[in-house]
Amino acid sequence: MARANNIFNFKGKLGELSFYQHKDYGKIVRRKGGPSAEQIAEAQQFVEVRANNSEFAYCSQLSGNIRKAFHEICHSSGDSSLHGRLCGQLKLALKADTDSAPGQRQLTTGALVKQLTNFPMRKGNGFTNELIIDISRDTEALHIHWRVDPAYLYNMALLKADRLVLQSYVACFNLADNATTYQLSEPNIAHFSLDAFKETSGNFTHAFEPYRYSLVLAAMQVSCELETNQRWYPMQAKNTKKSGFVYVNLVDQEF
Repeated sequence: MARANNIFNFKGKLGELSFYQHKDYGKIVRRKGGPSAEQIAEAQQFVEVRANNSEFAYCSQLSGNIRKAFHEICHSSGDSSLHGRLCGQLKLALKADTDSAPGQRQLTTGALVKQLTNFPMRKGNGFTNELIIDISRDTEALHIHWRVDPAYLYNMALLKADRLVLQSYVACFNLADNATTYQLSEPNIAHFSLDAFKETSGNFTHAFEPYRYSLVLAAMQVSCELETNQRWYPMQAKNTKKSGFVYVNLVDQEF
């Protein structure tokens, strides 16, 4: 991959060369080459390529729909790499199905739990031991009992945070249509002051109706805020906002 110097002030194609702007690497120039789209779509030697492209498209669409459902947390994370990282984890979960051929592999609960549990919405800012969580489920709701680690509260108080904000979201995706259809329960939010460390635990309940073939995800976010002139503002310091998936389950039959 060649990088263009500043003498190039244009984008697009020039003969066999293509120029474009890369977010991380600046101006990039590439030479046209490789098989055509028709060859990849029809030629026998590209059967595996088509299978891999099919799985990538599936994971990319599923990643996009998950980010759309958890927009509040994903948007606030400000991480432009989220889609690619999440798509990569879904692809690893799909590869765990060693009984099916590429292009026909299916997601399984065990693989999804392994790849998505504690997956951080923002790279490097996932949960470690900030939250102690116990989750139970019945036919109509997901119940999240949480407790914030006192050491984390103490560390945030040292950073001059005034209060902690804890949020939880639960979404149920219909995998029969690549998660295009989903239900998002009402979010639960808790605020508590850091000046006394009195209330550090609580319960969140999310009601939802699962689809016949569903992926159920629960995500939580913990963040710190400052009070200025009777208004609350999010802190920008490192480690003052953490988020990730805390519950992953694949439902292949009604509860």
